[in-house]
Amino acid sequence: MLDALRAAGNRRKAWLCALLALAPLSCASLENGSPEGIKVTNSPVVSYPLAWMDNERILMRMDTGKRIDVPGGGRYATFDLISYNYKTGERHNYGRVGQQICYTNGYISHTRADDDDNNIIIAVYGELGKETVRRIHRGEMSFQRGAMGSCRPWSEYPPRPSWADKRTTIWTLWPRLGVVDCRVRDVSYLTGQVKARFHRPGDKVGVALPFSCYEVFSGLRYYPFKGAYFALEWDYRHPWPKGRDRRAFWLYPDGHVETLTFPYSYEIRFEAIPVFGGVVTFTRPASRGGDYWVYFATPTTSRRLFHGYATGITSPDGCKVAMLIDPDFDARVSSRKVTNPVQLKVLEFCRSK
Repeated sequence: MLDALRAAGNRRKAWLCALLALAPLSCASLENGSPEGIKVTNSPVVSYPLAWMDNERILMRMDTGKRIDVPGGGRYATFDLISYNYKTGERHNYGRVGQQICYTNGYISHTRADDDDNNIIIAVYGELGKETVRRIHRGEMSFQRGAMGSCRPWSEYPPRPSWADKRTTIWTLWPRLGVVDCRVRDVSYLTGQVKARFHRPGDKVGVALPFSCYEVFSGLRYYPFKGAYFALEWDYRHPWPKGRDRRAFWLYPDGHVETLTFPYSYEIRFEAIPVFGGVVTFTRPASRGGDYWVYFATPTTSRRLFHGYATGITSPDGCKVAMLIDPDFDARVSSRKVTNPVQLKVLEFCRSK
């Protein structure tokens, strides 16, 4: 059930990616009417942002416009991997890229079906620009992906700590600064009251955490600007239950946890990513008549930034968000009149930093 809920979120993102073919290019500009105190740059490159390579370059997956005939019938799109410097406009094309792309700290992995044999997978992995390329059979090789993934092959995953009970779930974090002992065999709402423990490498005792693995089920993702792992409190009910405050956690490599409590509001019921000074949230309709919005929130304040279905990623310094947004997502999906294109925006939050 938990995996099904995760998959539903991925399908919504896939809708937005599929709409990019309809998005015309625009000139880079400082948008008129930008939220006060936030610099907004519209990118002339409109594509799904995968990761920040540094604090200026964004890694993207770009539709080439070419289509490949599939053995047995049908066609599918082909994509290139590009980097785009939103300040200078410089672009670099790394060539063809597949699906399930994972990038972290200069290392990348992705896979795609062979053009001539659907039973063969092309696996690409390694340092960006120096990747290993292998033709493998389906199921022969897989990679560590997701919030805690290293993007490396699962064959490189470290063994369970020798001190760990064989009956408990262990989460190995990335980067490898420690592990989380869930202290339960199965992570679910039935075990949501069992608090986890954090262990640094070689530490058998560990420290108690103020959350269970169920409460951070979406993963603990590392953010360099804080030097810590971030997780937004999770619940199998989606959106977040009405009337209930929501927490976010920063787990530091020494085991210390900083807890942020967001009073209940519409804007904290959905996805959120951390930035310097707060979080950026991406809301969805929670009821008939609802709409899509982007907010900036802290435990004490919140403000609406943009209208539209959006998803985004945070830069290493925590000062920027690369955000793909469709102001007319509802109309586009419903085949109604569309007046606004899909855009890639870079939001800058640290103008005085």
